Amino acid sequence: MIAEELDKQDAATPRPLPGLRRPSYQVALAIGVFVSVSALLLFTPARSLLTILFPALALLCSVILYSRSKPAYVAFVLWIWFLTPFVRRVVDEQAGSEQAILLAPYLVAAIAAFYVLRHLRVLATTHAVPFVCALAAIFYGLCIGCVQFSPLIVGQTLCEWLVPVLFAIFIFVQHDEPDRVRKSFLNAFCILLILSAAYAIVQFYAAPSWDMNWLARNQEDLVEIGPAVAMQFRVFSTMNSPTVFGVALMTGMLMIPVFPKALRIPAGALGLAAILLTGSRSAWIGFAGGAIYLFARANRRRRALMLLQLAGMIVLVLGLLRAPVLGEFLSDRFSHFTDIQADASYGDRMQGYKEAFSRLAHEPFGEGLGSAQALHIGEVIGPHDSSFLESLYSLGWLGTALYAVALTLAGIGTFRLPADPVNADFVDAGRAVFLAFVVQSPLNSIMLGQAGFILWTMVALTLKEIQLGKSAETAAIWQPVVRISHVDEAGALALPDMPQ
Repeated sequence: MIAEELDKQDAATPRPLPGLRRPSYQVALAIGVFVSVSALLLFTPARSLLTILFPALALLCSVILYSRSKPAYVAFVLWIWFLTPFVRRVVDEQAGSEQAILLAPYLVAAIAAFYVLRHLRVLATTHAVPFVCALAAIFYGLCIGCVQFSPLIVGQTLCEWLVPVLFAIFIFVQHDEPDRVRKSFLNAFCILLILSAAYAIVQFYAAPSWDMNWLARNQEDLVEIGPAVAMQFRVFSTMNSPTVFGVALMTGMLMIPVFPKALRIPAGALGLAAILLTGSRSAWIGFAGGAIYLFARANRRRRALMLLQLAGMIVLVLGLLRAPVLGEFLSDRFSHFTDIQADASYGDRMQGYKEAFSRLAHEPFGEGLGSAQALHIGEVIGPHDSSFLESLYSLGWLGTALYAVALTLAGIGTFRLPADPVNADFVDAGRAVFLAFVVQSPLNSIMLGQAGFILWTMVALTLKEIQLGKSAETAAIWQPVVRISHVDEAGALALPDMPQ
């Protein structure tokens, strides 16, 4: 039979095992060298060498991973985004302020631009319109900024805006092993959530010297974090601010349903405690919005499970409030939800919006990329305190409209109901994360830096999952329904009996 012979030949064709790809030893060696050198130097008198070695080794390692294993590369980029500020603070304790280390996450994520350049034709498709609009808005802001500010400031700001979008395009267009990329990202995020949340709790009580020295040196710029005294500041864990750390925790908490089952309970418990200690109300509001969406989408069994988890959260919150220091710390943050008029930050924010719109009325083209660093340092409410202000100052009204179209189209694509999603739980989690970012956008800048990286990467992963679901459905619809059964003695093709 022709069909049987074809099946035998297809079955006999060797296929590489998905978990045992040929460059696996090179991936392990590259990661092992990077981790070993960084760890050996970090807590020694020679740690100042990491000022150059850390970003250089991270870049070299990312090039190797990118060329050998895309899933390992994506996970490595996420690790670097989480851990680089921590490494910087430890090095700073000995060598003073070393900003060069902070280039590491942008360097390793920018490697993805090579893949994008090789697949530029994908940007001409309708699926890529959100990314194209975002790139156009950033290019507009770049043109305005280059006229007004120094290349150094504009270049730094360009990295913060552009790299997250480029990495998201890479995630969206790469087609080699999308399932493994998604799983690698989720596993890395789960482990990082547990580690960073655990460190945040230790940080709150033990106040490590490298964190407190950094906070004390930058007290004027970081007054909202609190004094450099144990149990009197908002935790920031391995990152640069409680707000950014809150964004990461918010995202991780909403993705717990798709994390490995064995790690969901520790991730949820530690994540909840840490997000409370950040004191980040924007992260609390965003998490609440995303959690409500997940609850509405869940079936009865999952809703019951979520209610049990909510009960556990309430018990934990009540337990924390019983401790005198924590009770005062959290009560002060929660009290602003019930008495907004007495909230000083609310009044400052309204005043900041009023001044910003008055100023922008005379600057319709915006101030360009770099304006936040060049013109708004020291303002009570500046561009970094709101996505609207950030985009209006940096991109102007035209650029803001383009970026808004990008996010709107991304949201429409994310919430577009696929007929048969490959992974419905992940799609729901991605939608919840997107909704959480939208909810907190008036209170936080969500488009650039680490927050922008998380937002755009989650958008790309979710859109990719929906696209895979639609491709699977299309393949099922067009799959041939007639198969050759055998060749009769006369040489004619015989068809199988059709069901009556």
